[in-house]
Amino acid sequence: MSSNSTHLAYAATIAFLILVPGADPAYPQTSRLVQTSAPSTQEKMTQALPDWARGAVINHVDVPASEKVIALTFDDGPNPPYTRQILQILNEHNAKATFFMVGEELSANRSMAREVLNAGHAVGNHSWSHPSRPRDPGTEVKRTDTLIRIVLGFEPTLFRPPYGIMSNGMSKYARQNRDAVLLWSVDTVDWHKPGAKRIASRVIRGARPGRIVLMHDGGGNRSQTVAALPVVLETLGKQGYRFVTIPELLQLRQAPPAAKPGKQRRSSAIARHAQAKPR
Repeated sequence: MSSNSTHLAYAATIAFLILVPGADPAYPQTSRLVQTSAPSTQEKMTQALPDWARGAVINHVDVPASEKVIALTFDDGPNPPYTRQILQILNEHNAKATFFMVGEELSANRSMAREVLNAGHAVGNHSWSHPSRPRDPGTEVKRTDTLIRIVLGFEPTLFRPPYGIMSNGMSKYARQNRDAVLLWSVDTVDWHKPGAKRIASRVIRGARPGRIVLMHDGGGNRSQTVAALPVVLETLGKQGYRFVTIPELLQLRQAPPAAKPGKQRRSSAIARHAQAKPR
């Protein structure tokens, strides 16, 4: 190790190779050296998963009756200005969420991704290029995992398959890597731009403790999603809901009853299969 590297270590920073857009993070052709602060203990805790969720496919979580919690998730970013607007609204309502980031967008908007993490939200992998039929499923997951480690400084543990497709190899790769594969139980269909009122209504009507809500901060104009968010937070907040990250929701899971001899009970937190419409 060079004296310069040693100095950086003692200064409590980590030197990361930040890749130029388009380069393969696993095998970079071109890179530049920058300093990125190491993630705090709180940031690491924000991303931590319980053992039961490792390799599981999840679309909601059975939580105790006393826990009126719901998880908002945002896909396809980071995407200024919408991601930043969403962060501001969440902060105003003391709400946490989970952002499933596309590798290409993360590569182009690294500082925005860091703002998400610094605000106490969780970050997950949403593939590198959001394909429905990837040529190399493993690389789609691996490239984004690598970039998350480089830019945000933690080991990613959450994967959401583009379009909710479970049969194209990406989810299989993620599960073999013991990542939790996250689907959803409330679909706002905000990608279709149905209007802020309808987006908010879908969340409010579909809200139940332990459910996971799908929204988008990237992939196009998300001004309707931004406009719907305060209504969702205010309405459900008045009903006693708390808004938590996916890792926090998973930690609140209520253990299922013991299986009877000769039978195995499959937790309802594990989705049988989910197929989403294109964004």
